[in-house]
Amino acid sequence: MRVAELEGATLDYWVHRALLLGDRFEAAEGAMPVPQYSIDWILAEPIFEHEQIFFEDGVDGSACKAWKANTKIHHTGKTSLIASMRCFVASKFGEEVEDAPQNAS
Repeated sequence: MRVAELEGATLDYWVHRALLLGDRFEAAEGAMPVPQYSIDWILAEPIFEHEQIFFEDGVDGSACKAWKANTKIHHTGKTSLIASMRCFVASKFGEEVEDAPQNAS
C-alpha cells in the first residue's frame, strides 16, 4: 500500500508501528487500541517535533503539505496531521508498506 494513500485507522496503525519499530510491535499488537495519531494533536505533536517534520495548511481547500527536514520526504493530506504522519511513516518504512491487519482498520 502506498503511504500517500494511508489515512484513518490504517495510518494510525503504521504510525504506532513506526514508534515501536518493527519486531517489538508484533508482541504488543492487539494488546490495546492503537492511538489516533492522525486526528489527535496531543499525540502527534511530539512526533513531528522530534522528527523535525514541518507542515503548512492548505488554502482554499487545497491539500496540506508536510516535509521532513534534511530529507527529500514530503507528503500531502486533507489535514496537517495526516500529511505529517504520512511523512513520519515514510521516513521509517519508505513509500510502500504492507496492508495493515484487518483489525487495524
